[in-house]
Amino acid sequence: MRVVRALSPAAALVLLLAAPAGAGPATDRLREFFGSVDSVLADPSTAERPQDKVAVVQRLVADLADPESAAAGALGGEWPARTPGERDEFVGLFAALLERAWVGGLAGPPA
Repeated sequence: MRVVRALSPAAALVLLLAAPAGAGPATDRLREFFGSVDSVLADPSTAERPQDKVAVVQRLVADLADPESAAAGALGGEWPARTPGERDEFVGLFAALLERAWVGGLAGPPA
């Protein structure tokens, strides 16, 4: 669990840097995102269905992030050297890592 919590700040930074430019100020996007997550987590109608909460938070994370840009940023100079197949595989793995870090940090118990 320490790994997930340690990755959360790094994941947040990567997600902020990878946000689409035309989507508005990053602060507004994050404010809206966290407001939506707070609403989902506090919703009493899903108190007995935590998987539903996690699924909604996963969708919110996917809407916030640009996994391909984040993955390219994480690989830096190695990105151009990868084949399209390697890039696709890395994007999928990196997106899953970010998702687990965010969902684990947001939907998990407080530290």
